[in-house]
Amino acid sequence: MLKFSNKILILTLFGLGISVLLLYHHVAANSGIQIFSSYCSINELFDCDAVAKSKYSVFLGIPIASYGLFFYCFFVISLFLFKAKAAENYLGTILVLAVLGLIPSLIMAGISIREQKICLNCSFLYLINTAIFILVYLHIKKNKLCLSEYWVKGLKSYFKFFLSPSIKSILVSSLLLLILFVILILPDFVFLPLVYKFNGQSNVDPQKIAVESQMIFENWQNEEVIDFGIRVEGDLSELDFYYGAKEALHTIVVWTDFECPFCRITTHALMSYINKNKNKFNLVFKNYPLDMNCNNKLTKGLHENACRWAKLARCAGLEDGLPAFWNEYEKITRFKVYLPAKKYELCASQNPVVSQKLQADIAQGIALGLSNTPTIYIDGKKLNNLKINNLATVLDLIAS
Repeated sequence: MLKFSNKILILTLFGLGISVLLLYHHVAANSGIQIFSSYCSINELFDCDAVAKSKYSVFLGIPIASYGLFFYCFFVISLFLFKAKAAENYLGTILVLAVLGLIPSLIMAGISIREQKICLNCSFLYLINTAIFILVYLHIKKNKLCLSEYWVKGLKSYFKFFLSPSIKSILVSSLLLLILFVILILPDFVFLPLVYKFNGQSNVDPQKIAVESQMIFENWQNEEVIDFGIRVEGDLSELDFYYGAKEALHTIVVWTDFECPFCRITTHALMSYINKNKNKFNLVFKNYPLDMNCNNKLTKGLHENACRWAKLARCAGLEDGLPAFWNEYEKITRFKVYLPAKKYELCASQNPVVSQKLQADIAQGIALGLSNTPTIYIDGKKLNNLKINNLATVLDLIAS
């Protein structure tokens, strides 16, 4: 009995640890300030960031990971709480929890398969819950015991304990409520500040954001207007790829590098804002790779793949349209493994139009005196000192 209970305890503690990791990852992925994609976002199929941002990662406004964390805390407490009970009651309580862990695991695994998005950490959790159930099932069957009988005994044990007015029941119930409260406040009061810290951001107060944003806005107003000759329709060789409504009131031009992590977070933040404020802004994408393979202004290259990736993304847009460009942008900037389609590889190496446009962007960047990425212009005026914290406020001021 001791060996069996220890195996269950070890698996449960692993589940608890992974649940903490999943809850932190959920907060980070949905914070809007995560600089680097997660280690488990490998490709289009194995993409834990996409899973964490999906509608299935939340139930009744609470992250699924929070339910998992509470479940494993309850499991650990139950293992010690009912261990002194009769063997059949103890096994029954474990069986109840094993089933309650297995059912949502099967449901979530089915959703992952249907959506073709797999979270590796979630998958480990599904395996743990399955292993716990198999261990309990085999232990019961090994002793030639009736599964349904133990299920009933387990349910009765829980009801009897938690409905009793004993001091022990009240203390355990109070402990569980405290654990639940801590789990519910973990995302906002513990994990979110950690996300800000690890991503080099300070979680400043709204008043400070407002003051900084007003200064950035006023400085932007005084900037010189530059005409970039943006083209969002016409000859494909000169086309500028854009995001949002073509006839938006304001145009954001971002000079970026595919290997620059701050470019990725800024571009994603801008796209997120545009999604919520349709027709106010659109985003025009300009390449300025900090890569000596195509940028001859540089005396020292910072990146090795920026030029190649810029060409591949442009080829995606030329071959399959605007959505394909942004789809390729996502693949390049988010996944650990990027495998371009063969036709994009062929286009990048053989189509002179792609290199010409890339060089035209770089030439514009050099003329502007660009020294770093991302660099942002709105309606032809340079936007200086923008931080992710005040991006939305600054854009609200410009749109007002």
